[in-house]
This record gives sequence, structure tokens and C-alpha cells, in this order.
Amino acid sequence: MKFWTLISLMTLLCATRTVFGQNAPTNALTTLVETEKAFAAMSPEKGMKAAFLAYLADDGVLFRPGPVNGKEVWRKRPDSTSMRLDWEPTFADVAASGELGYTTGPWTLTPGPNLDQPPKYGFFVSVWKKQRDDQWKLAVDLGIENPHPEKVERTFATGEPTASSRGRGSMKTELARLLQAEQKLARLAKAGSSAAVRELGGENIRVYREGDVPSVGRDASIAKLTSMNEKLKLQVEKRVVAASRDLGYAYGKYDDLARQSTEAFAGYFVHIWKKDSAGNWKLVLDILNPPPTK
Repeated sequence: MKFWTLISLMTLLCATRTVFGQNAPTNALTTLVETEKAFAAMSPEKGMKAAFLAYLADDGVLFRPGPVNGKEVWRKRPDSTSMRLDWEPTFADVAASGELGYTTGPWTLTPGPNLDQPPKYGFFVSVWKKQRDDQWKLAVDLGIENPHPEKVERTFATGEPTASSRGRGSMKTELARLLQAEQKLARLAKAGSSAAVRELGGENIRVYREGDVPSVGRDASIAKLTSMNEKLKLQVEKRVVAASRDLGYAYGKYDDLARQSTEAFAGYFVHIWKKDSAGNWKLVLDILNPPPTK
């Protein structure tokens, strides 16, 4: 009796591992995209303030231009129906553990009829984290503006990396490895962001810069950054890694070394990293949040 009980328990354990390895990321990706769409639908229905307060995590971060508590920002804003913000996710990915993911896509800000202003367009980047109640909440949210609307193909990743890309070490070890990747990126970026992306960028890296549409793919991103002659000084402030050790993000200060300014840093960056099949951290999304123009 005990023998068959043990066999049953082992079978159940194997099945559970299979579910975690195969179904969990796919299900998490589906719920993440559904959450982003529900968030987007709530904005025109109940207003931007209500939508952001409903979907931001208690410790969720916005950039103004540096990191600030998102809920505190929105609580202080007046309820306003003079503008309408619409957006949709066109790309999303999640960690194999299913509790960390990110979304991106185009947004449109339309002024009300009483405001004689043209619409504004851009792209958002949102990092999501599951809470204790298993609900997705915004951990980080920021975006860029570009001069005209863009049609974007919808591509949602499977969220299922190869087994070798999942970390086997402690969280402390993996956070240290992510910091090492950031430090290497910083060394390369001083000579040129294009060199940093050439060395550490993933095959399908996305690069977001204010006033331009995002580039997708390593070659397109290298060409974009080369034409900009961008050289950056980077300083990491925070790092987060998923429980499966295959997806993570970091944010911190940046300074454009080609910019003439007495300020120490120009703005803030957010980097999203994912492990490749060899288990190396690769940069899959790079966005800069510059300071407001004076």
C-alpha cells in the first residue's frame, strides 16, 4: 500500500513539474495580455486616474523623470475627462515561473473637444508582477512619444525558454550575475550604445528613444544607435529577477556623454533582460526616459 502511494505521489510530482514547465508560462502570458487589455479598456470608460490606481502595484514605479511611487502620483492628480488615453499591447512575454512579465505597444492621447490640441502618439513599456492574490499589477510603467501613429504587428512570446536558460543558483547569485551584465553594458555604452547592443543585445531586442518609433531586432537597433552616435554613462539603482531566473529587469540613471550639461545625469533607463539558450543574460528591451524639456 505504501509502495503504491509513493508511486502515486511521484507521478503527481512529475505531472506538477510538467504543468509548471509547460502550461504555467502560457497561461500566465494569456492572463497578462488579458490584464493589459482590461487596464486599457478601463481608461476611456472610467478615466486614466481610476485605471492606473486600479492596476498599479502598491510599490509600482513611474518615472517623473526619476522613479516615484505611481499610486502617490495618481492620487494627487485631479479627476479629468478632458483627455482620453487609449493603448493596446502588441508584444508581451513572461518568465517561466509565470510571476514576472512585460508588455509594450502603441498609445494615443486624444484631447477633449474643448481643447484645441492635436492627438499625441507613442509607445509604452510596462513591467508586471503577480501579487499574493495571483493578480497582475504594474511594477514599472513608462513610455516614449513619437510624432505619428504606427501600425504594429501583434506578437506575443510563448514565455517558455529552453531548460538551460533557467537559473539553478540562488537568487542572490542571479542578481549578482544580472549586475555583472549591467556593468559590462555600462562599460561598452561609454564607447557607444551600438557596441553595447552588438555585444549584449538579444536577437529581437527592442530599443525605445524619445521622438522615434522603437527599433526591433539587433541589426535595426545597432543601425539606429549608430546613426544617433549615442554614448551613455549608466548607473544601476534597482534589479529584479524572476523566480525562474530567466527574466529580469533593472533601472537607473543615465547621462548622455555627448550632451553639454552641468547636471549629473540626464534621465533614467529601464532594461529588460532574458537568458538565451546558453544561460547568458541578453538585453531584450532598452528604453530611456529623458528629463522634460525646459
